[in-house]
Amino acid sequence: MKRNLYIITQLIIVILSTNIQIFSQLNPYLKERLSEKINSRYDEVLPMVSGDEKTIFFCRKQHPQNTGSLKKDDIWFSTINPDGTWSEAQNIGEPLNNEYSNAIFSISPDGNTLILGGDYIVDSQYVSCLYFSYKTAEGWTYPKQIKIDNFYYYGKYISCNISNDGQVLLLGLERSDTYGGQDIYVSFRKENNEFSEPMNLGDVVNTFDNETTPFLASDGKTLYFSSKGHEGFGDYDVFVTKRLDDTWLNWSKPENLGEFINTQYGDANYIITPSGNTAYFSSTYSSNNSWDLFKVSLPKKVKPNPVLVIYGKIVNPETNFPLAAKIFYHVSGDNNKISVARNNPVTGEFLITLPIGTKYVFSVLADSFMTNNNIVDAENIDEYLEMEYIFNLVRIPSNIDINNLPRDLDEIPLEMVQNIVINKLIVHFPYNTYPMPLEYEPGVNYIVNILKKYPDVKVKIEGHTDSIGSYQYNKNLSIKRAKSVVDFMISKGINKKRIQFFGYGHSKPKADNSTQYGRNLNRRVEFTILRQ
Repeated sequence: MKRNLYIITQLIIVILSTNIQIFSQLNPYLKERLSEKINSRYDEVLPMVSGDEKTIFFCRKQHPQNTGSLKKDDIWFSTINPDGTWSEAQNIGEPLNNEYSNAIFSISPDGNTLILGGDYIVDSQYVSCLYFSYKTAEGWTYPKQIKIDNFYYYGKYISCNISNDGQVLLLGLERSDTYGGQDIYVSFRKENNEFSEPMNLGDVVNTFDNETTPFLASDGKTLYFSSKGHEGFGDYDVFVTKRLDDTWLNWSKPENLGEFINTQYGDANYIITPSGNTAYFSSTYSSNNSWDLFKVSLPKKVKPNPVLVIYGKIVNPETNFPLAAKIFYHVSGDNNKISVARNNPVTGEFLITLPIGTKYVFSVLADSFMTNNNIVDAENIDEYLEMEYIFNLVRIPSNIDINNLPRDLDEIPLEMVQNIVINKLIVHFPYNTYPMPLEYEPGVNYIVNILKKYPDVKVKIEGHTDSIGSYQYNKNLSIKRAKSVVDFMISKGINKKRIQFFGYGHSKPKADNSTQYGRNLNRRVEFTILRQ
């Protein structure tokens, strides 16, 4: 049943009506109202700022340029000009805005991935849910539904924030196991890129009343949220707590950010930049009770732990032009949680925030190019640091020596394995034979190990022949070639249900069948990874 998702504005109205108190008695000269290029006579709420603070997204209500009715929210954005001022805000347009209320809940540090709340088309009908959208050279992709196990919520209001590495969702929801009204939940990314069933953070964070609008700082441990149930100065105050272990169930006692943060004004949607120096928020502070966007410098005692920010530009090494790429990274020695960042497909620029105290393994994959593994050492860093990093890309070879495959499988993301190994691995056969040649066993066994490492994927095996012989004879021969490879993989412990195989005879040549060399290339079996 579709619900109108007045997520942001309605939540803010509720918060305002109960006198949420945020950012009080800070030196007013530190609190800065953003320029008239962003703020208008209409309500501006829910700021989301990229890690480099060069782009700000927000929701604007009742503007005549909004796509929906005047009561609906639309997403707007502004970018920093060369002189440091904000550009005139623009409606982000389709496909992110439509006739329903649309909002951005969270943004990746690089500004190239958004989490949206709203109603978008899924299987030919509008569905009220959470969505991803990615920046491309042509604009933002159509929102893709985030699949969360057993995802439901009561009421109209939800809130969401994603960790900077994309592995963890923090959700403000009312569900059957809440302690009171809304509680804070956590959901973890799984190997198939879906998310686990939301897990309640427990009664240290959550109370008999409402906890909502979670924001996880760049350190991955410091959680800010609004609460009506913890002791505070008003009905809603902003609190901070620290995660004590990796269960996400043990938290320090939430601390009220104090009178210097919590005030009589209508302030909401507290977010912090990676440096921890600045917070952005929406407020009625000195704006005649209409909602505007502000930023404020933060005192040290309310800042999160410091992080390492790496930034740079990915370019084609042969032309020096910007190159769209995916950047894979994970904690060294822990390949079970591989994160993916995207660079700006137009400028090539990237920005990634990393919690300090450990080492990270990085690799980059772009169209026809890749890198070897790169180590980024954040182990001995104890303060906020920005570091430019250069990835040296090399062209992916057109074929691969299966007897010299990389053995550090644990360090290679599946997408990279598919592009630089599986798509290049070909088993060739002598004329008019179908048993898999023994010299190819190491390469096929490598694919066996990949399937064992990634139990949620399948493999497609396709057999081919040269053009000598009849169509039916060659089709049967190609099926036998594919099946010989399948039988080998089954003998190594792969369930046959995870393998699809086909034979195409001589209908799909890779080379000219009029030459001996071409016919040698066409007698082959190829592999493709299939995600479930």
